[in-house]
Amino acid sequence: MSVRNSIQDIESGRSSDSAKIEPEAADIDGRNDGDTGPETQDGNPSGSETEHNRLQGWDFYVLMTSVTLGVLLISFNATALGTAIPAITSEFNTVDDVGWYSSAYLIANCVMVPFVGKLYKSFQIKVVFVTFIAIFEIGSLLAALSKSSMMLIIARAISGIGGSGILNGASTIVAATVPIAERSFLNGIILGCFAVGQAAGPLIGGALTQGITWRWCFYINLPIGGLVVFLFLFVVRLPIPTLLKKKMSLLEKVLDIDLVGFAGVAAASTMFLIGLQWGGTKYPWNSATVIGLICGGVATFAAVGGWLAYKGESALLPLRLLKNRINIMITITSFVQSGGTLTALYWLPVWFQAIKNTNALQSGVMILPLILSQLVASVACGAIVQKTGYYLPEVILGNALVAVGAGLTSTFSPTSSLGEIIGYQILMGAGRGFVLQLLVTAMQANVPREDASLATAYAMFSQLLGGAFFSAIAKTIFTGSIPGAIERFAPGIDPSLLINTGVTELAGVIPPDQLKGAILAYNQALSHVFYLQLAASCCAFCSGWGMGWRNLKEVKQEKGDSESSDVKATANSAVKE
Repeated sequence: MSVRNSIQDIESGRSSDSAKIEPEAADIDGRNDGDTGPETQDGNPSGSETEHNRLQGWDFYVLMTSVTLGVLLISFNATALGTAIPAITSEFNTVDDVGWYSSAYLIANCVMVPFVGKLYKSFQIKVVFVTFIAIFEIGSLLAALSKSSMMLIIARAISGIGGSGILNGASTIVAATVPIAERSFLNGIILGCFAVGQAAGPLIGGALTQGITWRWCFYINLPIGGLVVFLFLFVVRLPIPTLLKKKMSLLEKVLDIDLVGFAGVAAASTMFLIGLQWGGTKYPWNSATVIGLICGGVATFAAVGGWLAYKGESALLPLRLLKNRINIMITITSFVQSGGTLTALYWLPVWFQAIKNTNALQSGVMILPLILSQLVASVACGAIVQKTGYYLPEVILGNALVAVGAGLTSTFSPTSSLGEIIGYQILMGAGRGFVLQLLVTAMQANVPREDASLATAYAMFSQLLGGAFFSAIAKTIFTGSIPGAIERFAPGIDPSLLINTGVTELAGVIPPDQLKGAILAYNQALSHVFYLQLAASCCAFCSGWGMGWRNLKEVKQEKGDSESSDVKATANSAVKE
């Protein structure tokens, strides 16, 4: 008898406990003390009731299809934009806002993560999910209709708000409607579809950009999102309409949300990142505007920390979870690891089109090694961790691969071979596949069961904020490196000409005798961006060592202060066998 089968038998024998825990798994608020409390007494379903409420057949497949389409929507949107950025910069005649096309989405997404969890707990799941799909669709429509770079940035922020509710909503729906023994399988399917969407994004986005217009990278979201909304409104049936078991008025539900904490996090993130975005480009680094924004953001973060400590368990993100050293290191690793991976998704297509003179479709094909290697590595990593139970070796290996790949990518030049381009991307993609999915798992393994959703919120918030932070830094490094690179390779060219010209228009505005020098200058500036990836991934490699040596199989068997001793004995017996 295998350990895995033994543990599954134990889990299936605790149907009533599973039913009691399932709503907690989607609860970002997480204010459970391990007791049954009023919610359990109000009637969380017992094992038999869970079986009675389970969706089966057509209803189940329609629900999972609808959720998967929603996840595909945001995963495609994330990577399709990368191949469209060069065409967007050409139409709007600027690369100064490139960082904000991704940062606006990521900032809005990350500040909404804790807030969304409270919404899904307090209000009807279907209504909240459809609402966020609608918000995402509105953002996509505005992006497609954008008349300026600023309008596109605002549209991306709106899409980011919607995207935060879609991904969290998918997890919440699975947790609320599927027994715990089957939940991991369905989550694996959803994450697999997310990777498929990431892989298809550059191809479809590049084809649309080259064959029609970059605006269709956003128009294509409308029919898919419309289908999801239709299915949820008229076809999908949820056996558990809401996670809230006690009756509350609308006002009580609103007051139960830490709106002050949410506003503080949003304000702090926005000020800090706008300061980074404007520094060295729109304003000098020593200007009062930039210094005021950065210092204001830091001060607001400090004030938010004080507020969260004051609110305690009712805070947007309770600070008690960060009293554990391992959780602190996981949070740091999540933050810096994003800088070592997400930057490549947006800047490699720029390098392909500016240095290798590829079109949008070709750049989408050329970035496939990064995404497909991540998909393969994610599956392999899941199998290895399931077999061994340990996550730390995979995290260390993954961060090392990303660091090596980022270092090699920084050596890209106009003469780099196709083999080098593919091989270096595979290293980064495989490393990302090993690390990305384990950060949340590791965080959950180091907190009590009832805090699993809070751990997820911390890890996701750190990843998203790190992605937005490093995206802004990457843009600043790029624009700040152009003048020095121009002075070295093409001294007769005005640096602002490269900064304010789209990458696909360089040959049309640069004199032919200076084009080679301009391309070399562009390549050097992009190499400095890849140095940022190297630095971030090296930091993630160092901090990853502090994530704790834990066996997830033992965590599964021991997670129950509330479990009976006979269950523990059975689990220990299974391990010995």
